[in-house]
Amino acid sequence: MDPDVIPLNHAFRTLIAEVGYRLRRSSIHNEYRMIGGKTNFRENTANQVEGVAAELRKLGWDARGYVGLTMTFPFVAEALDQARLDGVTHLVVIYQGAQYSRPTTRVLFRHVEEYLKNHPEWHLEAFGVKSFHADERFLTLLSKNIESIWKRDYPNIDDDDLCLFLPIHGNLEAWERQGDPYRLQVLTAINYLRERFPKTYITYGFQNHDEIPIMRWTKPDWKDALDELATKNCSVVIASGQISYTVDSLETLFDHLVEAPDRLQKRSRHNDIHKQFTAIPMFNADHDFIMFLRDLTLDALKGKGDVIHLDHAQAATDNRPPSAEQT
Repeated sequence: MDPDVIPLNHAFRTLIAEVGYRLRRSSIHNEYRMIGGKTNFRENTANQVEGVAAELRKLGWDARGYVGLTMTFPFVAEALDQARLDGVTHLVVIYQGAQYSRPTTRVLFRHVEEYLKNHPEWHLEAFGVKSFHADERFLTLLSKNIESIWKRDYPNIDDDDLCLFLPIHGNLEAWERQGDPYRLQVLTAINYLRERFPKTYITYGFQNHDEIPIMRWTKPDWKDALDELATKNCSVVIASGQISYTVDSLETLFDHLVEAPDRLQKRSRHNDIHKQFTAIPMFNADHDFIMFLRDLTLDALKGKGDVIHLDHAQAATDNRPPSAEQT
């Protein structure tokens, strides 16, 4: 229903949402059943943000964590209501993905700015982390997690007998034509991993679990990438969606853990090739990732990194950081 997700007028978005729900309802319910009935998305998100706040408190900050979602409860406004009532004076807003795109991070920031405009009495410094796609700490985590799974599950597999599959959140081609930086930011991580594992075949594909067929979505499609991967001679495939997903959702738990290995195995058998498949879990409340988010938050308060000042939608690099007592 959001205009930054589907660039059509309200009537068309309403019609598409209703028709899409009726067509997909039973299959979505079945997918949830196949992963145990739930994703623990809210719980993982709450644990993640509370983990960051707890680490900040260890450093002397009076820090609290809030969860605000753009398309389901608890909504952004609910989270900001609580932060305002708690007397928060400095806020760092981080989207649960490394890249900036119009239908994700921009929507979140728009909701925050709309709330702030409706509450001019709230004296708040709000910093938005636009992206952390090129942060060396984040890229190191990606490669470290791949290598740890590789050495744990396949200690005797050489570089050239391993393939990496990187399923990535999709985007609209319409936004890319208008300069959305998402694809280029995704390629930063992919190129980093290709340099880190030069002898390993690495492929990627964009996915959008509930994409609407009448809209044109980014390519290559993740299923096409899997079909190509099925023709390669590598005996082991490790999949990592951590480039663009940090918390488990239906896309990570069903698409990555159920649909992807099933499709790959079927296509591989057709090519008379046997492959073993392992999918790396999302970061969720992983300690190393929480420590990274802690440091990212501290950087944002100093105006460091890809940060904007949400009050004025201007770069925050000239803002002096608040004291620990103020935050």
